Amino acid sequence: MKKIRIFSIVLFVFSLGLYVFFHVKHSRIDDTIAPRISMNENKIEISVEDPEEKILEGVSAADSNDGDVSDTLIVESMGQFLSPGRRNVTIAAFDSSSNVAKLPREVVYTDYTAPKFDMTAPLRFPINTENILENVTATDCLDGDITEQIKISTATYVDVTVADDYKTTLTVTNSAGDTEKLPCTVTIYNASDNSGSPEFELSKYLVYVKAGKTVDPWSYVTGLYMRGVHYEKAEDGVLYSPDRTLFVTRDEVKIKGEVDFNTPGAYEYTYKITDSNSRTGKVRLIVVVR
Repeated sequence: MKKIRIFSIVLFVFSLGLYVFFHVKHSRIDDTIAPRISMNENKIEISVEDPEEKILEGVSAADSNDGDVSDTLIVESMGQFLSPGRRNVTIAAFDSSSNVAKLPREVVYTDYTAPKFDMTAPLRFPINTENILENVTATDCLDGDITEQIKISTATYVDVTVADDYKTTLTVTNSAGDTEKLPCTVTIYNASDNSGSPEFELSKYLVYVKAGKTVDPWSYVTGLYMRGVHYEKAEDGVLYSPDRTLFVTRDEVKIKGEVDFNTPGAYEYTYKITDSNSRTGKVRLIVVVR
């Protein structure tokens, strides 16, 4: 009788264990309820320098079976800009049954700036130049170097086989869909016709200026090659030959161009000088007012 009683108890415990095991296993298999994502605010302001994890600040996730699953939170995708510096992202969380929860959040970059172009040389090229973008680069505060994304507007045409000045527009787009346009002039010249012509040296060939600020175009002139002599600018603003026996003043250089420093846009200054042999040298400085 005693043995039967012990056997019954063992059988009961074993059966109970099997029941619990299969019940838990069954509940796991049948778990189709995704976690619940909660956030203290639907919008977050961050810096472009912040890591992506900053977007998850103030966000948590809980699951009916697994409990707190906040450690599974990820930024699943980042949408295109709704307006400059403002986008929606999708946050996701997972549970042990591979159920996924998603929730959108608005992200605002407090220090976002549009992509910027830069030029290491003027947009002047001899006839039949293969790449008129070789001196142009672009950077973005989100993506870094985006030079490979630079394109020439299809609405304009630069014929590299014919010497002329061509009005065109360069464009570049970052991963958030923000496109920066740069209207500019590309000069194609005949090398034989320009042999020996004066050549300006500028510290920059493209500058960005905040609206309301101004720049002095002469301040960007650093040197000049003319009639075999290299002139360099001195502290007094005059261009001198190495022995200082020859010099070129600001008044001898014609600088043309009107820049509205109060209105955002792209403008150009043109520097021109003609030597005693009637050969003319010309270069442009692009000024972008933002």
